[in-house]
Amino acid sequence: MLAVTHHANTIRSPGTLDALAAELADGRYWLAQKLIVAKGRTRRFAGAFAIARKPELIEFLADAIDRGDLREMLIAAEWTDGEPNLVVHVGEDGSFAIHTLASAYIDP
Repeated sequence: MLAVTHHANTIRSPGTLDALAAELADGRYWLAQKLIVAKGRTRRFAGAFAIARKPELIEFLADAIDRGDLREMLIAAEWTDGEPNLVVHVGEDGSFAIHTLASAYIDP
């Protein structure tokens, strides 16, 4: 998921959670708390991981925003091989950035 954010050809930034929800297709999403631990030259993922359907995802994000407990994370539409087609970067400040590969836009 992290690689897509570094190599995406298309980036959109919905201003609100409702705008983000409108951009996402129905389906399952993988969530990863974006926590990378570095020890020397070695980097590894050390955050939490979950899978949720779109309504659960939006409800989770809304609750976190309301509580003031939104954590930085990456969210990817479920994929079967290679890299995900869509990755959302969620900032602790409630910002959203949708990263897609040019050939892989998912229409909601």
